[in-house]
Amino acid sequence: GLADPAAAPESVYLEVPVLDKERCTNCGACREICAYKAIARLGAKIMIFPDMCHGCGGCFAVCEAQALSVGRRELGVVQFGTALDGKARFLMGRSRIGEAMTPPLLRGLENALAAMLAQDGADVLLDAPPGVSCPATSTIISAWRATVMGKPLAVIMNRAGMPDNLAGDALLRAYCAEQELPLLAELPFERAAAESYARGRLPVLDSEAWRERFRLLRTALRHQAGEVR
Repeated sequence: GLADPAAAPESVYLEVPVLDKERCTNCGACREICAYKAIARLGAKIMIFPDMCHGCGGCFAVCEAQALSVGRRELGVVQFGTALDGKARFLMGRSRIGEAMTPPLLRGLENALAAMLAQDGADVLLDAPPGVSCPATSTIISAWRATVMGKPLAVIMNRAGMPDNLAGDALLRAYCAEQELPLLAELPFERAAAESYARGRLPVLDSEAWRERFRLLRTALRHQAGEVR
């Protein structure tokens, strides 16, 4: 089952159009509606480039000749595992080599997580890529929903004190103050930490200073969540 950390990886697919050349009238309606240039007209013929498809389904809706059937493109796999000597479980998405689109894979992770939590509820940490790109937005949208539900929201600043980003640190602190967001911790930019995880280790395993930072962060998170008042 999905709650089994030894479960085999599960492939995630995106529905893409497959052209039936015998049915196609070359009207071009599918090409016109495709915002991602995954369908083109070369000469008098319609051609489909499935690797560029975003799976919106618009082409199926406008094809009056019913010349498009549903195919699929593998985006990657959802993998299951454990960490911290089996005390924690994790889900991880691994994109297919050459695949640029990750939001549908992230939705596959969300579905797997929902099934896992239905069997065994637990606290969940979601790890997102940095920045404000589609993958990051797809990951944090549930946190945004949490604010609508009135649940607490807080900030942890990572890689604080980078020599070229001191102004960015100041902007983030100011934003948190303006929005009344608790800044629970500032984890420093530190070469020793990078060396630890480059060796496949957690910084807390190699540094008492990092252990203390995460002890304090744990206490702050519990206060924030209302477990400690």
